[in-house]
Amino acid sequence: RGLGDVYKRQYEYLLRKFAEGQGQSAGEFYTPREVSILISHIIEPSPGLEVYDPACGSGGLLIKCHLRLLETRGESKNGARRLPPDVAPLKVYGQEINGSTFAMARMNAFIHDMEAEIALGDTMARPAFKDSSGRLRQFDIVVANPMWNQDFPTSTYEHDPFERFRFGVPPGSSADWGWIQHMYASLKEGGRMAVVLD
Repeated sequence: RGLGDVYKRQYEYLLRKFAEGQGQSAGEFYTPREVSILISHIIEPSPGLEVYDPACGSGGLLIKCHLRLLETRGESKNGARRLPPDVAPLKVYGQEINGSTFAMARMNAFIHDMEAEIALGDTMARPAFKDSSGRLRQFDIVVANPMWNQDFPTSTYEHDPFERFRFGVPPGSSADWGWIQHMYASLKEGGRMAVVLD
């Protein structure tokens, strides 16, 4: 394996160890490797698709989707897996509210040699990805492991300019239903979605 693969494995190892040391708060930025791999197999990304994570944390779900495409469509060259020139890479998008975690996601994408558009900001209050008319942008694949049972004021849902919450206002004590509706609104017709919630 090339030197790049060593860095990738080391970075993932450090993220996991840091998450283990953080205890319960680790879920805010890190999805366990096994869960991320399972989601990438369920989603089974195809070349050229747009993949979005509205609560991307350190970017693990996006990375695993990229690695799954390399596994299924890549070829080995000089000890590393690469996509052949005729296979389009995934187009990867994510948003993260925490500045430090946002930096981890950007570094993770860089280490994995991925083109990724990662935005810093509050997805529920100010979604970063919109189309040219200002509506919520839609993607082929949406994956997420948002922080469970977050508190958002009901005004976040009741006065939403993007009409994301058509299926009912979530309770103020848990944003889980809100995250599902945001993801559904961000999904293209016929797209695939996977979310981890309690």
